[in-house]
Amino acid sequence: MKIKKTGFSLIEVLIFVSILAVFFVTAAAVVTASLRAMKANEHRIIASHYAEELLDWLRSRKEEDWQIFTESIINDQKRCFNVIEERSSLTGSGLCDEVCSASAIGGIYTRCAQFKKEDNNPTTKVKVTVETSWNELGVKQYVPITSYFTIWE
Repeated sequence: MKIKKTGFSLIEVLIFVSILAVFFVTAAAVVTASLRAMKANEHRIIASHYAEELLDWLRSRKEEDWQIFTESIINDQKRCFNVIEERSSLTGSGLCDEVCSASAIGGIYTRCAQFKKEDNNPTTKVKVTVETSWNELGVKQYVPITSYFTIWE
């Protein structure tokens, strides 16, 4: 009489465990990549909010008095605007690279604005570029927003 063996050999168990390990490592890699992308998107959304906030503040200063706005800006120079308050000036708190990193918003974001008076008529049109930046995994990321301010007559 023959006795049938019912079980798995050591080779079958090792193959199954290896396949299972590959599956779990792949799943962990996918989850890690998803979490990293989610965090990057969160930073991008927050940076966009900070850039829009500064652009709105600049717009309000432009609406108060166009003459003072155009006279007080420093043409074609990146200025730091990490802190904006009612009494803040349009020149910011200094040059962007020198000052901004020391007073980062939320510990990681820097916010700069650059004004460029248009050559054809510098008294009626100003190009404003607001840029919020942060470091993500050792790479500098940017959210730039460009707008044109014109005088309302």
